Amino acid sequence: MRRSIAAVLTALAGLVVLVDLAIANPALGGLAGWLNQLLVLLAAGAAVAGAVMLVVRHVGRLARREDQLGSVAVLLGIGLVLLPGLAPGSSGADAPAVRWVVAALLAPLVAAVLA
Repeated sequence: MRRSIAAVLTALAGLVVLVDLAIANPALGGLAGWLNQLLVLLAAGAAVAGAVMLVVRHVGRLARREDQLGSVAVLLGIGLVLLPGLAPGSSGADAPAVRWVVAALLAPLVAAVLA
């Protein structure tokens, strides 16, 4: 029952956003904008929770001396991605260092994994 309620709410939210794209209605636009903000907040929370759990899991593996090379690689990768964006004076995702990390490290890695 719980899964069907979540699926129905998700479908309705998606339908409202899709209808807002097709029809110019100020009332529907306000609701769709609010839903978009809510969904972005939910996705950001899920991403942060996932990253925290990934760090906890791999720090635990290092503490138990399991799969040290893989855990070090994952933690180093997380650090390489986060540090340029969180550095003092950084403009976040638009910072040149972040753009370099994405272009030089992440894009080739994703291309290799998906090839």
